[in-house]
Amino acid sequence: MEYKLRIAKGNSSEEERIARLLVDHHRIRATPYLNGTEPLSEGYEEIHNFAVMLDALGDALIGQKKKEGLQHLNEALDLCKKVNDRLQAAVVYQHMGWACRGVEELK
Repeated sequence: MEYKLRIAKGNSSEEERIARLLVDHHRIRATPYLNGTEPLSEGYEEIHNFAVMLDALGDALIGQKKKEGLQHLNEALDLCKKVNDRLQAAVVYQHMGWACRGVEELK
C-alpha cells in the first residue's frame, strides 16, 4: 500500500486518502507497544512505521497548505523521541521547517 502513496504524489486528495488509511493501519499495529500491553523495546519497527506514515500524512496536508498537517508531524516526532529514532526525527523536523515556510497560518 505504501507504493500507492508514492504513486499518488501530485494527486493531493488521493495522497491524503491513502496516507490516512496507512496511518490508521499502523496506529493499530503500534498500539500494543504504546499502551504498555507489549514491551516498548520490542515495538521499534511498528512505532517507526507509524511515525513514517504520520510524517507522510502531515507532509501531504502541508502540501495542500493545511495547518492540520503540523499536528501529525508533532505526533510523529513524539513517537520518534519515544523510541530514539533520530533518523526519522530528522525527516520530521525537516518537514516541520517546510510547513512553517509553506503554510501562511504557521508563519
